[in-house]
Amino acid sequence: MSLAVKDLRYQHLENKPEKFRLWFVRSLSLLLCKIPGHCTPQQRVPLMTEPYKKLEEIARARTRALAQVQQSAFAIIAIGQENERRYLLQWNANWQMFNLIGGKVDNNKGDNNCFRRTIERELEEELGIICPQECRVGRELGQLRLQQYSHRQKTIKNYQFALFDVQILPNLPIDWDSPHYFARWLSTGRENIFVSADEIQNLSTVNGRPISATTRHVLQFIGEVPIFHQKKAE
Repeated sequence: MSLAVKDLRYQHLENKPEKFRLWFVRSLSLLLCKIPGHCTPQQRVPLMTEPYKKLEEIARARTRALAQVQQSAFAIIAIGQENERRYLLQWNANWQMFNLIGGKVDNNKGDNNCFRRTIERELEEELGIICPQECRVGRELGQLRLQQYSHRQKTIKNYQFALFDVQILPNLPIDWDSPHYFARWLSTGRENIFVSADEIQNLSTVNGRPISATTRHVLQFIGEVPIFHQKKAE
């Protein structure tokens, strides 16, 4: 039995019916092997090893997934200072929650493994604005690596996020007293909203709509949102 399988045996399988099936098949195999005359010694080997073949396949698939790193770029678009500071998020229909503007590196769209090119393309696709005429992609604020569960692919994945400071329409005076009106104007048919650090910390807007944990991880990483450590009960 490989080390990957031995390790996997002590991990939680996301697919509970599959976990039960593996347990049932293994138990039945052991029972059949103990019945006199039911099978020859040569037949006992596949009966004993069949459940582990499936575990081996799952372990190999998980190892391949963990070896891959999905690279993405996100735009940090903020207005205001201190308690009045707000961050621009967009509704993600796949995730069913608000998230930062951005997306994964796509060389089929000409990104050429360039994070800056990725965020420029995503700004045009998701907000309908073009660099550098209508927005300015500033300095890279850092790169964050995370290991998270992918609900779409039903597995744990490695992520690398490049974060950029982005200014929208830097040469055009905008009335920042009406940020929500401005957010609605920035649209390609998707819903945009400005939220506070407290909303991001709570992973929920004031109206009770969900905000992604990725957004909180990213803004904590660059120091925009504080990291609160839960105190142990005395």
